Amino acid sequence: MQTMRHKKDYLRVIKLVDSAPGWNVKKLRTNHYMIFPPDKDARPYTASRSPSDHRSQKNLEAWLKRNGLDLAA
Repeated sequence: MQTMRHKKDYLRVIKLVDSAPGWNVKKLRTNHYMIFPPDKDARPYTASRSPSDHRSQKNLEAWLKRNGLDLAA
């Protein structure tokens, strides 16, 4: 089971992505976010609004890094 802290950190990452130049985050009706990188040839990422897996944030951060957005820097 995820902790409330995990969910807040996960949503913070999504807000950071939305504020990054060239990146776009769209809320879907299916309780998910669709994240679009600046490179239009790259595939978008679908993220849950309430992640149940403890790896969800790590998977999102790895995808962001592969697509040019390193949040650790």
